[in-house]
Amino acid sequence: MGPDLIRTSRKWPLKLAPFLAVALVFSVFSRSLGAGFLNWDDPDNFLNNTGYRGLGPGHLRWMFTTCGMGPYSPLMWLSACADHAVWGMDAFGWHLSNVLLHSANAAVFYLLCRRLLTAVSGLSENVAEISFSAVMAALFFALHPLCVETVAWASTRPNLLLTFFYQLAILSYIMARGTGGESASWPRRQALPLFFFLLSLLSKGTAVTLPLVLILLDVYPLGRLPSEPRRWVDAGNRGVLAEKLPYFALSLVFGAAAFMCQARIGTIVPMEKFGLASRAAQALYGLAFYPLKTILPLDLLPYYQLPEGFGLFSWGTLMRGAAVAGVTAAAVAVRRRSPVFTAVWAYYLLTVWPMAGVVKINEYWAADRYAYIACLGFAVLAGAGILSILRSGRGVRRT
Repeated sequence: MGPDLIRTSRKWPLKLAPFLAVALVFSVFSRSLGAGFLNWDDPDNFLNNTGYRGLGPGHLRWMFTTCGMGPYSPLMWLSACADHAVWGMDAFGWHLSNVLLHSANAAVFYLLCRRLLTAVSGLSENVAEISFSAVMAALFFALHPLCVETVAWASTRPNLLLTFFYQLAILSYIMARGTGGESASWPRRQALPLFFFLLSLLSKGTAVTLPLVLILLDVYPLGRLPSEPRRWVDAGNRGVLAEKLPYFALSLVFGAAAFMCQARIGTIVPMEKFGLASRAAQALYGLAFYPLKTILPLDLLPYYQLPEGFGLFSWGTLMRGAAVAGVTAAAVAVRRRSPVFTAVWAYYLLTVWPMAGVVKINEYWAADRYAYIACLGFAVLAGAGILSILRSGRGVRRT
């Protein structure tokens, strides 16, 4: 066996690893294929609803104008239309679509994580280590117990679609601005990420956070903006901000549409019933809740109730607020020595705020499905940690 053949044979496990990881994700969640529809939103959304069952002008008009059970999600209704056309009301097919979408999210996350780890490590030649770390990060995300609610409940399809296109928007943005993308054409550089962003917004309004995430990526790891926000308005940096204007415009439009939808069906809790102090307390609870559940996914529930004595100055709220403040302070303090941790925590704060309770929706204060996109950064952090261990084993200094 010649040297070239030996090198080629060693590359096969590396090339197969992402496919094996996605297959594992599909296999684990295939257990949900035997489940039925849940008696919780599914009847109103799908079983007793005929608005999505067809592609005639009336059906399409309904899909793009209805608020459904709250979220504005035309793409969810289009996907439901496809499921109904293929499977009728056999729940197997609807769950199969969810499992396939989750598996696709794992695959896209692997590609995205590999790009990010390459950017933060600065050692693009270490393909094996980066790919292995990205695979582990993808499995951390896709096999985490917090994903079960999003995958196994038909009515959470918007979260799956949102995350798929949200990731593609970030991936296409990075590919056109990172190493090797300097000569990217205008459609690839501007139109493609914006198109994926539009699709994510048509999936669910919580995608409005993407422009802020793109600015975060411009700071680190892309290095297109300085870490000091006051310098972003300098002449050399204004163009980086200006290219985000279409993103912010779409966020404003779809954010308003999402608010009006929730208001139309009466799910927004008025300030008289749930005041500013209570909303601040809920936000502190929520901000601490998802990282804790990511680390210790115990006692997972479909519905979390606020504890007895809940309030802004209750002991539980103060403890959680101190924890969030402490982690935030640590993230700022280590921003030069450990920018990955700082960027991941910033990503979490940027993406979780629509679900934090500032705008109070229903009686929920937290839900496992809200962690699906907000906690993606923690999986990236896990991948970066694995990569750091692999590099330290070779005696490579951290850059």
